[in-house]
Amino acid sequence: MNRYYQSNLVYGTVNGLDMKWLENLDDGLPKEDIVILLDVNVTDSFSRKKERRDKFEENVEFAQKIAETYRKLAKQFGWHIVNASRHKQAIHQDIRQIVLKHVK
Repeated sequence: MNRYYQSNLVYGTVNGLDMKWLENLDDGLPKEDIVILLDVNVTDSFSRKKERRDKFEENVEFAQKIAETYRKLAKQFGWHIVNASRHKQAIHQDIRQIVLKHVK
């Protein structure tokens, strides 16, 4: 499963929707076993993807609000946060360790 639930919470919250209402939207749907947030600062994110941005990726200030909200909710809900500003191998290793702890 990908980020559909978490993304709804983050984008909805940033756009002023009530958190409880957003949480109830997905009531009854399968819940994730594990959530890993790949956290990268907005400047790095914009430099990595220079073209073909969607409407949510064009505004730096909005992107900053989204990133901050992801971090806040990650702490609130106990999601794993991986620093994605590092080399791919380091990121991969962190993700692997998180997943292995979960499946053991």
